[in-house]
Amino acid sequence: MEQLEVLLLLRDDPDRRWTVDGIARELRATASAVELRLQDLKERGLAAATGDSFHYRASAADDTLIEELEGIYRMSKVAVIQLIFSGPSPSVRSFADAFRVRGEEDK
Repeated sequence: MEQLEVLLLLRDDPDRRWTVDGIARELRATASAVELRLQDLKERGLAAATGDSFHYRASAADDTLIEELEGIYRMSKVAVIQLIFSGPSPSVRSFADAFRVRGEEDK
């Protein structure tokens, strides 16, 4: 949930440079949690760091998806939260497990 909030905050003003503490204050979160979220977003190519500040940097394709997600989140926040916390469905888990077993057999 925090990750989505951090991402959407960065996206709201892509040119703004945010510090970890600035985001933590804005979202009423701990600096350590925000730092973890920002590092993950950076690794995924959705944020960039310059010194001790971060800003939004997503590809055009990712930005289109994030824009859609933001729209859904703004209209149906509870539904998105439930989806995030529900985890993958049994069919998705089964599909993922099929690849895990296959990979182990190939060794």
